[in-house]
Amino acid sequence: MLFISSFSHVIAKNKVPACDPGSTKCGSGGCSCPARQDCCSNGGDGCCGSGGDSGGGGGPPPCDANAWGGWSGCSTSCGAGSQSNTNQCGTVIYQGCMINDPNVWTSWSACTGIQNTQSRTNNCGTVETLNCPRVTGTIYYDPYNSCAADSPSNLALPLTVTYNGSYKVNAASNGTFSILTGPAGSGTLLLEGLSGNFECSTCNPQGCPLVSSTISPTNGNNFFIADRANPWWQTKGAGIYVGSESGGTTLVSNIPRYVPADQRYLILPGAGLGVAALLRASGGVSYGRGTVSSGNLSAVSKYTGKRVDYSWFSSRVGLTFSQPNDWGADTMNQPVNDPTKAFYYITPASGTATVLSPWHVLEGEKYIVIVNGDLKVEQNIIVDVGGFVAFVVKNGVKVATNVTKLDGLYEMDGTFETLTTGAENDVQLVTGGSVVAWGGVSLNRNIGKTNNASTPSEQFVYRQDLITNMPKEMKTFIMSWTEVPAGTFEN
Repeated sequence: MLFISSFSHVIAKNKVPACDPGSTKCGSGGCSCPARQDCCSNGGDGCCGSGGDSGGGGGPPPCDANAWGGWSGCSTSCGAGSQSNTNQCGTVIYQGCMINDPNVWTSWSACTGIQNTQSRTNNCGTVETLNCPRVTGTIYYDPYNSCAADSPSNLALPLTVTYNGSYKVNAASNGTFSILTGPAGSGTLLLEGLSGNFECSTCNPQGCPLVSSTISPTNGNNFFIADRANPWWQTKGAGIYVGSESGGTTLVSNIPRYVPADQRYLILPGAGLGVAALLRASGGVSYGRGTVSSGNLSAVSKYTGKRVDYSWFSSRVGLTFSQPNDWGADTMNQPVNDPTKAFYYITPASGTATVLSPWHVLEGEKYIVIVNGDLKVEQNIIVDVGGFVAFVVKNGVKVATNVTKLDGLYEMDGTFETLTTGAENDVQLVTGGSVVAWGGVSLNRNIGKTNNASTPSEQFVYRQDLITNMPKEMKTFIMSWTEVPAGTFEN
């Protein structure tokens, strides 16, 4: 393709006549010619042509200064050059020209995992190559939220890192990653694949899991990963028995690594520094980063004794079929203590009896409450040392999110369930006493990852004084334990 650019004419002077263009006098000899053209036949120095100094015969034909021979080809095959044009009188002019503008380039070719360079070509066929831009970094395991870059992740997780939503790479087993990003520039960097047990450390300097402005190419785009502080629960001085025979993992309390080492147990020592045991009918246990107890007392040992449930307790205290309610409504305010009364009874009309006002059982006061239905606790129940309260529930027990203290003995044929707001802002529940739930336990509180890092969402504290103060009607227990084979006890 030929491009014509602006130009200025350049006149080439081959022979300049000595005569005046308006005269027929030629040269210094003073001869005259019929016309100017004749004067020029001898270069302007002699007389006119071969016809003599007074005639015009035999000279060259006149030239036409406006008759041009046409532009020559461009002086270059690509880029900027020049071309010329000559008229009949020998005058030469020049102008600039352009063949295939070399400043016009194709787009850069794509970078791939195999092709580590990218190229582009201009109109002249010149090829430029560049190393493909990369974003690199490392995913570090940072268990104490210190942004320590001294050890790669080694989390055995299928982690991926994506740049600008299009360029994705799987991180290596040691946590390193290198992404070919295509054209250089700025984009987002996203870490994906974290399981529920891990989360971004709290001190990621550039953001995590999303980095909103990452320059390509750059190195050192690091992520720091810590254990996720999930909600967990714990007992203090209280043993645990799990009756599920389904196998698999029958008990879960994912204790975070951040908990001090001497507190990183499912079962803490009690007030007398005694350590209780974890017993279960089947299956395994998930402790997170903790262990069962300082004594590692854990065994698979099925309980084969008598089922001490609603029916059993009702018969022990003398409940009759025509037993009247001790409350006129389904809301159970704490009654004035009557030392002569063996138990308190309610069959809720709605199916659920509710504790809507706080209970505070003083030293010397004793309550046995029989609930022929469900029980919902919406206020604290506090029992002073020397006092006693027991709730025997035919169905299940639910504890509202605002309850922080639940003292006493709780036996139910159904499920013991703690409720949650669902917003990771629950308060801790401390239960002082014992819970026997034949239908299972569902602990759902979540006090938020900051608090979860050091504090259990639910804690069950054994109270020997409640056993001591238990009314005689409740003190008969029949238990039968079967010896297990050697090697059954485990860490």
